[in-house]
Amino acid sequence: MSETPPVPAELHDWLQGRREEVAELLEAIDRAGRADERVPYTVDLLKRWAEVEQHSRKAVHLLTAYALRERMVTATEVARSTGVTVSAAQSRVASKTATEVWDEVFRR
Repeated sequence: MSETPPVPAELHDWLQGRREEVAELLEAIDRAGRADERVPYTVDLLKRWAEVEQHSRKAVHLLTAYALRERMVTATEVARSTGVTVSAAQSRVASKTATEVWDEVFRR
């Protein structure tokens, strides 16, 4: 049985950094202002959840690109894991988001 190579340190470090940022955002959401202050409460939560969504989207696109470029899994497996169609999974590899994050991680 052959061993698979480890995850590149750059990828691991980038994902760890995003995980820490998301954890901080979730803590801020827990400390959100009073719910009786409707507008500030809603706008603040909206902003923080949008940031969580951005981090998640970048991570999903990066991991999709990594998995498919390295031929670790098929597009069908990625699609099944992420709840999208096979063509959507394949499109993520060449997406602007994936390209920008890939360059940020691997071409610093």
